[in-house]
Amino acid sequence: MNCDIKYSKRRYPKIIILSIILLAVASQPQGFGQACCSGGVPISNNIGVRPIDNSQFIIRGLYDANFLNSFYTGSDKLEDNNIKRLSQTYFLQGVYGITDKLSVNAMLSYVIHKRTVQNSFSSDPVSSENGFGDAILLLQYKILSLRKASIFLTLGPKIPVGKSDLRDANDILLPADLQPGTGSWDVITGIGYIKSEFIRPSMNLTLTAVGKINSYSDRFNGTQQYKYGNDYQFLFGITDSFIAKKLILNPGILMRLWYTSFDKVDGNNFPNTGGSWIYFVPSLNIAFNPKFSAFISFEIPIYQHLNGTQLSTSIRISGGIQLSLFSNSRKINLNTGN
Repeated sequence: MNCDIKYSKRRYPKIIILSIILLAVASQPQGFGQACCSGGVPISNNIGVRPIDNSQFIIRGLYDANFLNSFYTGSDKLEDNNIKRLSQTYFLQGVYGITDKLSVNAMLSYVIHKRTVQNSFSSDPVSSENGFGDAILLLQYKILSLRKASIFLTLGPKIPVGKSDLRDANDILLPADLQPGTGSWDVITGIGYIKSEFIRPSMNLTLTAVGKINSYSDRFNGTQQYKYGNDYQFLFGITDSFIAKKLILNPGILMRLWYTSFDKVDGNNFPNTGGSWIYFVPSLNIAFNPKFSAFISFEIPIYQHLNGTQLSTSIRISGGIQLSLFSNSRKINLNTGN
């Protein structure tokens, strides 16, 4: 969640939640991200920062841990689950305000995938891989900026920096859920609405739509075309602001509706991929001063309906720090990484 805090003598800081993004119309109606066979990193979950002021420069470091320990068929949870996954991602993000309405947002990632099979013979990890994940380069633009409301757009590519062709010791191509990258150029786009002074002066409302439209990549030396399903998210969030001694505390509550389509292999649906999720996301931002802040959030699934049988998230934890530099105002933006 994003927070926009103003330090002034008359009023206490305010927050502006969650930032980005989208919904684009894609040729395929269906996902990416949490399912058993998904690859890459949670890029579209961690874009975060809305357009910032002219000449303001924000640096963010984030950590994201996704624990996939639950097996589902459709919306039915299976009790017999001997496979667990942990996907950890480190992000480095920079955001620069070109004008008061236009910002550029770049993010690099490093991912660690680990998959464990538990059975009567062994509980050792079946496989684990790590490496640089994919990157993003986005433009964010405020199309409407009023005293109590704003609307902003986001558009840019996801760049296939991470490897998607790693092999095991027997020279067998690793499955997609162990690859740090996706191998495809994708488009991230979105639209966000922020309403300040919602219910009470220090409370804010955010409505956001985010999408990642994916393209095909080559696998098996070009003999197979693979496409991760398109990713659509709708987010509804409320944040508030409180003073605790010299700190600014910004608690927030977010509901995330996530729909992903089937992955595609040579134009055909790949089984056991894609589905629908609803997550409850409590978060907390802490501003230590006008330039330095920290944030944490917990993503808890409250509903899921998966295509076929898949691993799904049991809980996801995100957190990090943010530094605002060279600002020409006394505003800072905070984000929980959701």
